Amino acid sequence: MTPEAARTADRSDGAGDGDARGGDNDGAPAPAPTGPGRVTVRGLTLGLGGGRRGGPASVEVVRDLDLDVAPGELVCLLGPSGCGKSSLLSALAGFLQASRGTIEVDGRRVTGPEPELGMVFQQTSLLPWRSIEENVAFGLKMRGAPARERRAAARDFLALVGLRGFERHYPAQLSGGMQQRAEIARALINQPRVIFMDEPFAALDAQTRFMMQELLLGVWERVGTTVVFVTHDIDEALFLGDRIFVMTSRPGRIREAIAVPFARPRSLELTTAAPFVALKRHCLDLVREETLRSIAAAAPAAAERVVSPGGRQAPPEAEPPSPPASRRGWTASPSA
Repeated sequence: MTPEAARTADRSDGAGDGDARGGDNDGAPAPAPTGPGRVTVRGLTLGLGGGRRGGPASVEVVRDLDLDVAPGELVCLLGPSGCGKSSLLSALAGFLQASRGTIEVDGRRVTGPEPELGMVFQQTSLLPWRSIEENVAFGLKMRGAPARERRAAARDFLALVGLRGFERHYPAQLSGGMQQRAEIARALINQPRVIFMDEPFAALDAQTRFMMQELLLGVWERVGTTVVFVTHDIDEALFLGDRIFVMTSRPGRIREAIAVPFARPRSLELTTAAPFVALKRHCLDLVREETLRSIAAAAPAAAERVVSPGGRQAPPEAEPPSPPASRRGWTASPSA
């Protein structure tokens, strides 16, 4: 939801900020948990751009991709830059329409965003004019949940992500890591069957990022929802995931599905263990191969841009003529 739409929703809600006084108690109850979802993708092709007369053609970012995620599984999407990871995640969450193929959650086709599909972005999307509690409860508010119920739920989920005591603070008063915790709580409060996470910790420093990874695992183990997590960080993928899907260069497909064999719960010491390092080396080799493949594919196109349409090398531009003598700092002497 855009900030403008959220403001309109705020104004249209009769209770508005009167929630704290206990009003708006006659709405429908919040939905009960429905359990983790199974994600099934078949023959998915995604294109970006195009459609404008005289504009560039659509770029195919994903082609004929198949993917299966089991209920309650935490999987990571890994691959070279530009391979379509974020586009794939947007399509899975219903924000991007497929050119071909199908996306299903528990056998039901995904045609657009819905509360049972949660999304956490890399950049915070918290509403700056609402408190953290109001931000977390906003999804329940839009679904007509009673004020007392949604306040209680928001506080429970804020406590779950370690933000007890910050309910009345505003986003600008929180650090980046704390804002991302609030984003996770806001996604979880709707009891989604699947949560899609697009590099949510990429902007954080290394220490905060690892603490957020530990927090996410703790929350996931308690809540049990299915998680699809996009990352460029191989260590992060190995530390978090049950499986890692390594994607090819654009147009993206699944090159290899890697089962992560490490027992849970996982700790910092795991990241320096020999089996972890060996699997990291394998993932790094795969991503490097796909990156080099992408660079090699782009090289002929770059060469064509310096060749004339007739197939001959375009001649160098002619040098501009020398300026007249009077403009080179001297003038000819007048004749005697």
